Amino acid sequence: MLDPTLPYTPPVPPPAAAASKATKAYPADAYANRVPSEPGLYLFLASGLVKVNEKVLLGAEEPRGFMKKPKTVAYLSGSAARDRFTPSTPVYLRLPEGKTMQEELAVRLAVGDGRRQLDAGGTTTKQQFKPEDVQPFESSEVGAQLFRIDATKIPGGEYLLLAIGSADPSRGIYGKGYDFAVVSQARTADEKTKNAKGKSRRY
Repeated sequence: MLDPTLPYTPPVPPPAAAASKATKAYPADAYANRVPSEPGLYLFLASGLVKVNEKVLLGAEEPRGFMKKPKTVAYLSGSAARDRFTPSTPVYLRLPEGKTMQEELAVRLAVGDGRRQLDAGGTTTKQQFKPEDVQPFESSEVGAQLFRIDATKIPGGEYLLLAIGSADPSRGIYGKGYDFAVVSQARTADEKTKNAKGKSRRY
């Protein structure tokens, strides 16, 4: 209860919400403000901005010899990714809210029989990729849920940027992600893009 004989002292206001949620500072980046807000993998090619389409890994069991359990092979149809780029290409991944880069895994795909594939382990219920099929990569956060991927340290080959936990074998889904290929400087990404004109989504 207030004492009417004392001067009134207003209560101390709580800290402003804006102060408690300070704006995060990101490093300067020449392309970050040109990446759409929609989650996805984006490439800045000489011909323009390209969004890589999300793909679904299919799966099949293959025999491993007499008295051995079959192995599960996850695969994508086609022997080559549509979207191909050189190591110097600016590559960005916009993640959905609540997702982190720790939930993304780059796996290398072997080419054979008209498809790209990798060993997904000995059962259809648990994925266990071989260490040699996992490709480490570096990334830097350059915006809200936006990461620039350093492709200069990724060897040439066919890859899938896989969302960990996206597999649902009961529905025939062995993972979801973005497929791409890293190619040498001599075989430019734009040359491949011209051959597949109209097949990739551009902004």
